[in-house]
Amino acid sequence: MSHLKINLVTPEKLFLSAEVEMLVVPGEMGDFGAMYGHAPFISSIRTGVIEVHNPGEDTRRIFVSGGFAEVNGESCTILAEELLDVSAINAETTRTALDDARYSLEHSSGDAEKLLLQNVINLAEAKLQVIGAS
Repeated sequence: MSHLKINLVTPEKLFLSAEVEMLVVPGEMGDFGAMYGHAPFISSIRTGVIEVHNPGEDTRRIFVSGGFAEVNGESCTILAEELLDVSAINAETTRTALDDARYSLEHSSGDAEKLLLQNVINLAEAKLQVIGAS
């Protein structure tokens, strides 16, 4: 059986390059699975969890903050602003960041700053939801 080559990339680094049996991605129009031989397409990705499946291994869960996926019959490339193993999300640190961002939002005056802080809040809430600590 052939495997799908995946590349998960952020602006800072190549987060993961591997061959997998299947990848499940939170697409903007709904979750989609990709395997070797998949029809080519491009999709935007919503904030959520990418699941990496390989036989005989636990499913690897990776938090993604949104982005784009390009799938073809042999590979899938995901470009995202943030990728993070779900197991690496620390509830206490994330709650502190969330509280700080909420406080700053209440005391901010500029529209651009408010937009940035709201994005930080949304991502922190999504991370807490993913680990079941919301």
